[in-house]
Amino acid sequence: MSATRRRIPFGILVQAVCDAAGEDVSDVYTGCRHEAVVAARRAIVLLARRHTTMSFQEIARRLGRRTHSGVYQMHLAAHGTHNEAWLSLLERATELARVRADAVRLSQEERS
Repeated sequence: MSATRRRIPFGILVQAVCDAAGEDVSDVYTGCRHEAVVAARRAIVLLARRHTTMSFQEIARRLGRRTHSGVYQMHLAAHGTHNEAWLSLLERATELARVRADAVRLSQEERS
């Protein structure tokens, strides 16, 4: 990760993906298998690996999963998806997350 590329907190990523996908945050923490929720979950895993230092096990724990294997499978599936809607979701979620993370950082800097 380059020095100019800032990490994005996991909670901000989750909220940004859910907002971009039009899904409830609570749904990604359940076993819901609706296509849109699964897509949001996959996006969270992929973006968490790109924009945090979290391991698959850590991501699994944060998503309420018992093991990392399902999260790893989501990551593989996410890498195999290249349709326009998927790429658009990733782009929108990443931009939302960056803007929100920057706003949080700015607010913290102003307080100190």
